[in-house]
Amino acid sequence: MGLKLIAGAGLTLALLLAAAGPAMAQKTILSSGNNAMVAPEYAAAPRFQNGLDFMQQKNFAEAAKAFQDVIDHDDRNANANYMMGVAQIGLNDLVRAGNYLRVAVKSNPKLVDAHVKLGYVEAKLGNADAAKDQRSALEKMDKACKGKCPDAAALTAGMALIDKGLAEGAAPKPS
Repeated sequence: MGLKLIAGAGLTLALLLAAAGPAMAQKTILSSGNNAMVAPEYAAAPRFQNGLDFMQQKNFAEAAKAFQDVIDHDDRNANANYMMGVAQIGLNDLVRAGNYLRVAVKSNPKLVDAHVKLGYVEAKLGNADAAKDQRSALEKMDKACKGKCPDAAALTAGMALIDKGLAEGAAPKPS
């Protein structure tokens, strides 16, 4: 499940430089539609990249350690919390994944992939109302997008993934 969910929303790696204003240079690390993930150039930025590298290798435990280092520096960092949530999905710890994904969504309500994965996780945890809340957030974004924004395909696919999770119901509890 984790691997399909990771690839499901269409993240693409990009290493593009972007200007963030006079205070701090930033590097765009991941891009999904309009929701580019930007890591500030501080000591934790290399750890964020390490986490991405570990995710590519499907080494979710090491990725989680790297993203935790970033979160320790900035616990409201939407991108680090999102990626930590994805790493937790890869580790099949949906409860922890949900915790990190909630922070990501709260910190950046426009982060489509975070809404998608949180909705799916909530559905698999048996929290149908919470999953439907995430689907509703995606519907609002989709309505504003009118099929013309860079996130249009991700929004449609995301709503379908949440619907699938709701139809499948909660994942069996480990014994």
